[in-house]
Amino acid sequence: MTTLTHQDYTVGWICALWKELAVSMAMLDTRHASLPKPSTDPNTYILGSISGHNVVLACLPAGQMGTTPAATVATHMSRTFPGLRFGILAGIGGGIPNANSDIRLGDVVVTKPTGDKGGLVQHDFGRLVTERQIEHSGSLNAPPPILLTAINALRASHEDSHQIFNDRVLHHLQQRYSEFAPPRSDLDYLFKPNSPHVPDGQGLCENCNKNMLVDRNARVPPGPHVHYGNIGSGNQVIQDPETRDQLGREHDLLCFKMEAAGLNNFPRVVIRGISDYADSHKNKLWKRYASATAAVYAKELLSIIQPAQVVSAPTIPPTPSSCTVFANHLFPLNSVALGRLVASITRPWEDYCPHPPRIASEDIVVTHLSRMHEILERCKQSKVYSKLSRRFISLTGQPLENLHTVPEKTYFLNNSGTCLDRNVQKWFKPILQHRINTYMIVAIHTLWQSSTATMSGSTEEQVFAIQYQRVKFNWFWNLRKLEGSYLEQNNLPRWTVTGLVGRDDDLYDEEVEAELAASATLAHLEDEEGETFCEEDLLIVLE
Repeated sequence: MTTLTHQDYTVGWICALWKELAVSMAMLDTRHASLPKPSTDPNTYILGSISGHNVVLACLPAGQMGTTPAATVATHMSRTFPGLRFGILAGIGGGIPNANSDIRLGDVVVTKPTGDKGGLVQHDFGRLVTERQIEHSGSLNAPPPILLTAINALRASHEDSHQIFNDRVLHHLQQRYSEFAPPRSDLDYLFKPNSPHVPDGQGLCENCNKNMLVDRNARVPPGPHVHYGNIGSGNQVIQDPETRDQLGREHDLLCFKMEAAGLNNFPRVVIRGISDYADSHKNKLWKRYASATAAVYAKELLSIIQPAQVVSAPTIPPTPSSCTVFANHLFPLNSVALGRLVASITRPWEDYCPHPPRIASEDIVVTHLSRMHEILERCKQSKVYSKLSRRFISLTGQPLENLHTVPEKTYFLNNSGTCLDRNVQKWFKPILQHRINTYMIVAIHTLWQSSTATMSGSTEEQVFAIQYQRVKFNWFWNLRKLEGSYLEQNNLPRWTVTGLVGRDDDLYDEEVEAELAASATLAHLEDEEGETFCEEDLLIVLE
C-alpha cells in the first residue's frame, strides 16, 4: 500500500454522514496507508487517490450536524494536511423544485456563483426584521477559480456529448454495490405544499394522499440531471414546504445543506445529491442513491483537473490554534496589527514591538466568520458562559438570540515570508535575556459595534478576540553566520524567525532560533486574575 507524507495530499473531501463517506471511499482509484496525526486532531482520515490527485476523506462525528462541527473537521484537516489546496463537500441535500429548475430526486446540485451570491447562502444569518423575515447581510465565499473553471469545462463537456451525467461510473458503482441502485422513478413523490405527511410506520408515504402530488411529465432523457446555482445552508433542518419555497424565492436557491456554511474559510465546492424535497415527506429511500450521484460527479470533476495545476495553486490558509477573548471591553482595530509581536496576550496594545513585520496585502485573508456566536456556543456548559453572554449583549446592544446576526470579520495572517529589521532585533534583546514569553498576532476577530453601544453614537469596527501563536526560542551554537533576519514559512506548517543575535556574553558566540509553532495556553495566564475557559483551540479570559 502506498505511503505518502501529509504535505502530498492536495484535496480534502468532507462528508456529513457515514453513508456519504462509504460511497466516497468507493470513488478512490487506490487506497493509501494511514498517516500519524496530532493528538489534538479527533478526525479519522481515509487516504487515497483519484485521477492522480491525492485525496483526504473525513466525516463529521456521529450524531453531530450543522456548521460548527463541519468547520471543526475542516480546521483540523487543514492543520494536519498543510498541502491541501481545496475541498469537496459531497453528499445529500434537500431539493427546492421551481418553475425554472426541474429538480428530481437523485439529481445533483453544484455551487456556482449567481448574481451577487457566491453559490452558497447562509439563510439563517442576518438581522431579524419581523417574526418570519431575516434581512440577510454579507455573503459566503465562492469556490476557488481552479474549481470554477473545471465546473464550466465539465458542464460544456456534458453539453457537447449530449450526456447529462457520467452513467458509466454510476453503473459501475451500482454493479459493485447494489445498495446504491436508484429506486423506481414512480416513487419520486413531490407533494403540493398543503399536503402534510401521513405516518405509515416505514416513512414511504404509503398513506399520503397521492391526489396531492404535483403533476410532472416523465423526464427525457431519464436519469439524474445536474443543476448549477445557489445552495442554502444553516443550522436548522428545513422540512416545511412553505419555508422551503420562501427561502428559495428570496435567494434563488436550488437546494439546502446544513453543514456547507461551516466551510466558508475552507476553499471548496459543494455538491449535493437530492434525496428529498425539504418537506415533511422526507425519508431514507433515496439517500444512498443521492449520495452516489454526488460522489460520481465529484470524481468526474477531479478527473478533468490536472494534478500539476492543483499543486501550483495556493494552499489553504492555516487556521491559528489559540484564541483569547477580551470580554470586558472592545478596542479599535487600529490599536493592534497582524504580525505584531507582543509580550502580553491580555493587553496587546501596550507591551508590543513597535516595529511590525512588513506584510503585503495579499498575505492577509479577510473572511466573514461568525466567531463570536461560535465562541458562545462552545462555552455554553462552562461557568464563564453567563458572564460572557451578558458582556457581549452590553457590547453589541443586541439580545442574546440575535448575536449571530452581528456583522463580523476575521483577518488571518497567511504570510509566505517577510523581513524583520534591526529595530525588531533590539526589541528582542531583553526578551531573550530575561526569557519573557512572546507571541505573534496571527488573526484578529472584529465586529461593528452598534450605535446604542458606543459612547459617540457612531459605529466602528472593534476587536473582540485575537488569536496568537507563541514564539519559542531555541539556542544553538553559531556554526555559520546567518545573513540578516527574516521570517519564513517552511514546508512544515510553522513559522520561524532566524538570524537573531543571542545573549550578550563574550564567552559564547551563540545565535537564537525562534519558532512560531506553539499555541498560547492556559499556562501562559498564570499571573492573570479572573475566570478562564480553555477548550483545545479556544482560550477565554474574563477579568
